[in-house]
This record gives sequence, structure tokens and C-alpha cells, in this order.
Amino acid sequence: MSVTLTPPLKSMPLAELIQQASLAALSQQRPMLQILEELLDLDSDAFVTTIAQAFRMQSISMKEMHQLTPAYEVLSFNDGQRRGCVAFLDAQSSLVVVVANPIDEALQAWLDELIEQPFVLRLAHSSDLAAYQARYEDSMRAMDHLGADEVNLDDDGPNLVNAISIQSISEDANPIVKLINSTLYDGLKVGASDIHLECASRGLEIKYRIDGVMTNIGGMPGRDNADQAISRIKV
Repeated sequence: MSVTLTPPLKSMPLAELIQQASLAALSQQRPMLQILEELLDLDSDAFVTTIAQAFRMQSISMKEMHQLTPAYEVLSFNDGQRRGCVAFLDAQSSLVVVVANPIDEALQAWLDELIEQPFVLRLAHSSDLAAYQARYEDSMRAMDHLGADEVNLDDDGPNLVNAISIQSISEDANPIVKLINSTLYDGLKVGASDIHLECASRGLEIKYRIDGVMTNIGGMPGRDNADQAISRIKV
């Protein structure tokens, strides 16, 4: 269970501005936080820090998000993109859920129902969260479709190695072959300088190095699967 999103606004100096922004949001049909940011007239980093403190949360930057490990097995990329949130594991393997809206009670209820293990909420600027999700959208699409009958991913990037294509990936019946080809395809498409496949006790972990930052993008459970994947790379 997470901490509550509802702050004791009466004791906070931002209470009046938040109330004004809420009323303006109803009349203007615009997001309340967008109006509040305009009222405060702060840059994005200062705004997130101020709002996070007001709602008794910790803020998180884009750089800090890239230093965490995405937990798409807990909260899928597609669900997170629709709801405006991303789940991560920190250095201590504690679950962190990053949101852009600290007053979305429907989101809070959905997260509490979906996630059975304890987690903490951290606040990111909406533009940073959207940019993070957009950056990894292409790579996660192919990974999300592993084991499905079809893979739908528009190839709008540069020409790739002829042996690897979305069509060939979708036609692979072997899940190990599909995993490796998807990994190589996605790595090429997002411009990864390195692709790391690591055998862990729970299975295979896949990481990309993008702009010098190593990011865990997925994997496959089961040590046997990890061994088969490494063997496929050697082939």
C-alpha cells in the first residue's frame, strides 16, 4: 500500500493557490496542475519540488529515473502509459511508482488494487514522465509482444540489419529466438551503444546502454531460458 495522496491543505501556504487553480481548471477545462504551474511561475524543476513538498512526497528528475530499474513486470508499460505512471526498483530493490499528478485519487485507487507489494510514490514533472515513456516506447513494444501471435511495430527508424525485422520477429515460433531478435532490433532502433544479457538467479536480464546510462529494459524468467538465450547468441 502507498502513502495517501491527500495533503492537509489548510495548514499549507499553497492551499489558496491550489484552490484557485482547481476552480480555474473547472471553468477552463484544463489540467489543474498546468494552471497551478502558471500561477506559481516556476521552472519545471522548482515546480515539481514545491508541489512534492506540499503533498509530502519526494520529487524525481529525468536523470534519477534513468538510474532506476523499470519494473514492467509489476506495472506494464502500456498500463503505465495510459495512466501516467511508471514503476521502478531502486538500488535496494524497493518499489517506487512515479506519477505526475499528486491529486489523482482514481490513479491511487487503481495502483493500490493492482500492486500487492508495498510501494512509495514519487512525483515527476508531466513532461519528464511523458519523455521517459516516449523514449522507451519502441523498445518495450517488441518486448511486450514476445510470445504473441503477431507483433505490430511501425519501422520508422533507419534501415536495420536485413536479417532482423518486425516481420521476421513475428514469424519466429521459438520464444528464445524471438527474444534475441527483439532485443537486437530494439537496441538498434533506440541507438543503444551496448546490449547486455546477464544470467541472474531468476533468469535473463536485458540492459541497454543509451547515452552512457545503463537501463534494464526487460528479460525472461527461468535460468534454463537464460542459458538457451546465451547459446543462441553464440550461434
